[in-house]
Amino acid sequence: MNAIVMDGLAAGKIDAWQVEDAVRDNVWLHFTQMAVYEDRDRRPLMLVRGDGSTVWDIDGNAYLDLLAGIYSVNAGYGRQRIVDAMAAQAAEMPFVNPFGYISVPTAVLADRLGDLAPLGGEARVFFTSGGSESVESALKLAKQYHTNTGYPHRWKTVSRRVAYHGTTMGALSVNGLTDARSAFGPLVPGARHAPMSHRYRCPYCQDAAACSLMCYDEIERIVEFEGPDQVAAIILEPVQNAGGCIPPGSSEYFTKIRKLCDDTGILMIMDEVICGFGRLGTLFASEFYGVEPDLITVAKGITSSYAPLGAVLARKSIADSFAKPVSDELPPPVAAARQAGFLHGLTFGGHPVSCAAANANLDIMLEEDLP
Repeated sequence: MNAIVMDGLAAGKIDAWQVEDAVRDNVWLHFTQMAVYEDRDRRPLMLVRGDGSTVWDIDGNAYLDLLAGIYSVNAGYGRQRIVDAMAAQAAEMPFVNPFGYISVPTAVLADRLGDLAPLGGEARVFFTSGGSESVESALKLAKQYHTNTGYPHRWKTVSRRVAYHGTTMGALSVNGLTDARSAFGPLVPGARHAPMSHRYRCPYCQDAAACSLMCYDEIERIVEFEGPDQVAAIILEPVQNAGGCIPPGSSEYFTKIRKLCDDTGILMIMDEVICGFGRLGTLFASEFYGVEPDLITVAKGITSSYAPLGAVLARKSIADSFAKPVSDELPPPVAAARQAGFLHGLTFGGHPVSCAAANANLDIMLEEDLP
C-alpha cells in the first residue's frame, strides 16, 4: 500500500478506489474467488461505519445488515460502552500470556459464564479466539477426557450432515458440508455423520402428521454400529444454520440424545457459536430446549463481534477429570494425561481486550433483556 493511501487512512479520509490495487494484489478474502477483482471496475463492498443494524460503505451508501455481520453483531453496531471497555483495557494491560497467567476481565468473564451456563452449576471455561477454535478445542477436550477417565479408545465423533462447525481440520471433519470438506482430505479419522433433523425435507417423515424421530434413530444406529465404547462425543447445533436455519422436528430430539449420551458415556457437545447469546430468545440456546449438555462452544455473539473471542464451557465433572491423579494405581497413559492438565493452548485465548468487550456486551444483554 503506497504512502498516499497510508496518509489517507491516517487522516480518516480515503477514496475507495485508492485501495483497489491492494484488493487486487494482496487481500485474500474468506470463501471468495479473488479472480473477479482482477477487473478494475469491481471491488468488494467496503464498509466503514455502523450504528444499530445499519452499516455504511465508503461511498456513503447505507445498508440494513440483516445478517448482523455473520450472525454475530448481536447487540448491534455503535455500542460505545463496549468500545470504551476495550480502550480502557488496552491502555491498562493489552495482553497477558494465557499459559499460566490471567487478566482480570478474563477471570471475571469466566466466573459470570460459569454461573450462567446451563451445565448443572459451576462450569469451567476454556477461552479461544473464535468459533472454529472453540469446536477444535471441545473435540480435543472430549478425547482427552476419555483418556483421563481410563477410556483412551474413545476417539470417534458423531455429527450431522449439512452441519457447520468451522474450518480448522478437526472442526472441518465434523462439518457436514461436502463442498467445504472435499478439497482437504484426508480429514481427522473417526468422524461419522448422521442425517440432519429437517422436518420440511425429512427423508423419513416429511409427509407424516408429526415427526417420527427417525433422524434420532439414525444417530443411535451409528453409535451402535461404531461401538458405544469407541465414540467420544456427539456434536450438534441447536439450530442448523448452513442448511437454512433448521430446528429439530421434535422437542424430544435433544432430550433423547442427552439420554443416549448418559446411557453410553458419550459427551454431548452443543455448538452454540451461532445460536448462543440471545438468538433463540435465551442467553444459551441449550436453555431453549431444556437440555444440559456436557460441553458448550461459543464465539461470535460473546462480544457481539467487537473483538475476536470464543470459549468452551465444560461441566464441573468433566473439568475435574483433568485434576492431578490421586492414585498411584492409574495406568501410565491416564496418569500422564491427568498430570499434564488439558494439553492444549492458544496465544490469543481469553485475550484481555476481547474479554473486556465480552463483559460489557454481557452487561448490555442482561440489563436490556436482549435474549
